[in-house]
Amino acid sequence: MFFLHNQFVFKNDNVIKLCVSINVENVLQSYGALNTKVAYNFIDSMAFKPAQSEVSKLNLLASLSIPANKKVVVFCGHMTEIKDPLSLARAIRRLDEDKYFFVFLGDGPLKADVQNELKEQSNYIMPGFVSFPEKYYKCADAFVMTSLTEGMPMALLEAMSANLRIVASDIDIFNEICGLDEFDMELFGVGDDVLLSKAIEKSFSTQEICRNRDLSAKYFSGDDLFSQFNLKKCIDE
Repeated sequence: MFFLHNQFVFKNDNVIKLCVSINVENVLQSYGALNTKVAYNFIDSMAFKPAQSEVSKLNLLASLSIPANKKVVVFCGHMTEIKDPLSLARAIRRLDEDKYFFVFLGDGPLKADVQNELKEQSNYIMPGFVSFPEKYYKCADAFVMTSLTEGMPMALLEAMSANLRIVASDIDIFNEICGLDEFDMELFGVGDDVLLSKAIEKSFSTQEICRNRDLSAKYFSGDDLFSQFNLKKCIDE
C-alpha cells in the first residue's frame, strides 16, 4: 500500500496534496511530494464565539462552577506526553492562586500525575472529555497549548475564534501562525514551566484589546476567498 501510494499519489504531479500547514508542506516536500498546496483548517465561527454579554458570561461561569473573580485559562487535549500537560501543572504552582483559575478539558494516562502535581492547589477543575468545549471557551480569558508537536490543532484555532488570548509552546506550527499576523499569542520554550508561567502572566499584562477572533476569521474561515489558504481557492486553482 505504501509503495502504491508513493508511486501513484505522493510523487504524482497530477495529484494535488493538500497540507494543513506550511510546516507540513515543507516536510512532505522534503520527502519528495509533488504538487502540494496549503489549505488551513476551517473553523465554525458561529459555534466558537465569545459570550454575548458580561451577564451571560457570569451565568455561564456559575453553571460550570468556575469563579468569576479570576482569570480563566483553558487547556484542551489528551493527557499524554505529546500534549505535555505536566508542564502546565508545574507552571500553575508558580502562579498566584488567587488570580488565576485553570480548566483541564480532556483525559488520558497523565491525568493522575497532573492531579498529584496540583494536590495542594485549589484553583483548577478537570471536567474530563466534554462534548461542548465552546461553553468553557465562552467564559474563559486565555487558552494554553503545551504540545511537543502539532499539525494544525483545531482546539487552538477554535479558542482563537472565541477570542481567547493564546499561550503556546515554541514549535513550528505556532511560529507559523504567529508569522501570519498580529495574533494575541505568547510563545514559550517547549517543556519549560518557568517560561510558561511568565508567558501566562505576560499574556494578561497587555492593555490592548484581543483581536484573535477577527484575525482567525481572516485565515481560518471557509468564506474568506481572499485568503491564499482557502480550500475552495486551492481546489479551483
